[in-house]
Amino acid sequence: MVDTQYLIEANEKLVTRWNKLHPYETPQALGVRRPEIDDIIPMVEKYNKSNMELDDFIKKASYLMAIISWVQPFLDGNKRTGIVSAIKFLIDNGYNLNIGKKDEPEIRSLLYDIQDQRTSLDHSVMEKIIFYIRKRIINHEP
Repeated sequence: MVDTQYLIEANEKLVTRWNKLHPYETPQALGVRRPEIDDIIPMVEKYNKSNMELDDFIKKASYLMAIISWVQPFLDGNKRTGIVSAIKFLIDNGYNLNIGKKDEPEIRSLLYDIQDQRTSLDHSVMEKIIFYIRKRIINHEP
């Protein structure tokens, strides 16, 4: 289950790992912005509106990924935390997200587009993120 504590722990692991892998670069900062972090899960839950289970999972994963990038609840690593959290959410619900190295620039670009829209969540970009996830989701066997 993805909850606020999971998001905080995932971000800490991602930033710590990045800092270890890049010892000669300026370290990324660890930290959580309140109340932004507390808004993430309730915002994602608002987008659970269809009756199709797979479609719900895709939308929730997409909004989880995008809202973390948009709200910026962490000092660093928001996009990475969004991607990892969406993947965990999908795995917890029986699906995998197949993002290869060649696919990463596309999702990062979309998340930058979401981040740049500070006044509201850009629904045209959200549709692109949902499509991105829909074409890369795979049902996995337990």
